[in-house]
Amino acid sequence: FILLLIIPASVSLISLQEKKILRKKYISSVIILFLLFLVVFVRFSSAKISKRVYFNNYYFKLLGSKFYTSPPEDYASILDWIKTNTTNKARILFEHNLTGKQLFEKPSYSYGLMALKSHRQFLGGPHKHGTMKNTQWLNSFRIMDIPWFKLSDEHLKRKFEEYNVGWIIARSPFVIQNLLKKVTLVEAVHKVKKFRIFKVKRDFSFIINGIADVSFTINKLMVKNIASDQGEIILKYHYIPTLKTQPSAEIKPLLLPGHKVPFIQLKVGTLKNITIYNSYKK
Repeated sequence: FILLLIIPASVSLISLQEKKILRKKYISSVIILFLLFLVVFVRFSSAKISKRVYFNNYYFKLLGSKFYTSPPEDYASILDWIKTNTTNKARILFEHNLTGKQLFEKPSYSYGLMALKSHRQFLGGPHKHGTMKNTQWLNSFRIMDIPWFKLSDEHLKRKFEEYNVGWIIARSPFVIQNLLKKVTLVEAVHKVKKFRIFKVKRDFSFIINGIADVSFTINKLMVKNIASDQGEIILKYHYIPTLKTQPSAEIKPLLLPGHKVPFIQLKVGTLKNITIYNSYKK
């Protein structure tokens, strides 16, 4: 009789243990499926948003929250002003301050799309992830890699020349007030809400030595009407190893004093026109 009682009890214990194991497997499977679903959903949502951001208003709900990715009104006003009042003969230095209150007060600006829509070249951006660790930024701590407290007019003028800066768009009161003091270097020319736009007082050129006309499109530079006594020119563009030329010419990196990233040195010989493009191959 005792044996008969033990056997059902053992069976019950085994069954209970199996149920616990099955329950754990079930819960684990549900969690894994949920995480996979979440990953797919977020990636899909991000892809949809990235296609529409700064072109149309776009909403989506995630865990009861609503995210708004339309550009602020001053984005369009700044873009219109850039199209009308600047040229592609120099770059635009754009302030970024994505820390603390300023990160949440306004959505960040899409500098890539602003450059694409205006056909202008920008320095700076919403994040410090520039190509090849470029540090030519403008924020409340430094301008063109120079801390504000170490800044001299001579040093800043040299930076403007080396990077062919033609206009500056600033937002924070600290940066605006400091730029207003640089009357020999810049001139305040326009205001869009909290933004102030300055024009740099200098002759624009993308060439360090020699003479040439430089135009650009995505991943391509067209250098025309080249004139150089030394048979070479230095461009105010950073060098990357995958650059090629058409027709073929020697292209080398040249590290200028005080810089972390090399510029483009081009041995042109007797060539008058040349195209530089990114081949994506070394």
